[in-house]
Amino acid sequence: MVRVVICVLVGWPVLFGCAPGAKRAAPLTLRDVDLERYFDGNDGCFVMFGARKNELVRYNAPRCERRFSPGSTFMIANALVGLETGILRDADHMLRWDNEYHRRGILNQDHDLRSAMKYSVPWYFQRVAMRVGPERMQQWLDRLEYGNRDISGGVQQFWLGSSLTISPNEQVEFLRRLRLGELDCSQRSQEIVRDVLTLDDQGGRVLHGKTGTQRLSDGQALAWFVGFLEDSSDAYVFALNVQGSKRVGGAWARELCERILDDIAPPHWIVRRARRVQMRRGSLDGDGCAANAGPSDRTRQPDQRRPASLRLPRRGRLSRRDSCEIAEPLPPYL
Repeated sequence: MVRVVICVLVGWPVLFGCAPGAKRAAPLTLRDVDLERYFDGNDGCFVMFGARKNELVRYNAPRCERRFSPGSTFMIANALVGLETGILRDADHMLRWDNEYHRRGILNQDHDLRSAMKYSVPWYFQRVAMRVGPERMQQWLDRLEYGNRDISGGVQQFWLGSSLTISPNEQVEFLRRLRLGELDCSQRSQEIVRDVLTLDDQGGRVLHGKTGTQRLSDGQALAWFVGFLEDSSDAYVFALNVQGSKRVGGAWARELCERILDDIAPPHWIVRRARRVQMRRGSLDGDGCAANAGPSDRTRQPDQRRPASLRLPRRGRLSRRDSCEIAEPLPPYL
């Protein structure tokens, strides 16, 4: 059973770093939940904003306030900056592979923005950041109010376990504004990025999200799954952050987050179960991260599907999946 603590938080814009003048129809309801059993002994947190009820649900509040390297979740902001500066034209903007070999086979080919986001292609977004340049990148991170806005780690590495950090609370506020088109950039760019973040569309109930993983110096891994789930009547903006053993990775974080959403969101937000059915039918390829198919390939062949590895064992223990989000030149996480 989920244990809850409910209070009313009047100063919620301060929590997320919103502009002081932001207006809300009602004070934010804060609900603390006990989700420890989901994390399988790993250190993690979860925060979710429900738009209709103006409610913030969170687990492990102190960790929700801590900043961590965004890893591949920064590709969301990177794509916005690339579009705003003209480095990227649209979702179909293709960049050519430079023939440098990567152990993850999907990286060894050309990619457009849509496939680069789907498969977490580090070289694509590193090239975008290099072409944007440090001066413009700094200006845009200030405009987007993204995390600590620190790019001192180098224009191609600052988001990969380096100087840039962001908290789960800040991730939710950034994505909340992106969903509503309230970021300080064009509506066109925000619409394109929302589109390329689409992971699943079930008759109008749409899941948008991005995973991220990085290997830490102590041999553990830090993983994210951030995004928003919406239909015509409501929306939930969420961020899950977890750190732990080798089983931890972006795909694992996504499975964990979908399990939590199934259990604590209203009954009609059944994303995980329907996604399993689609995977068995071959209409989805999981995160697509381990596939060797090109960007135009939407499904795997029958002998390539791996639904068994995505099934959640009983009693809340998640099965191990290979992570695909380790950004090179960090070693692939296998």
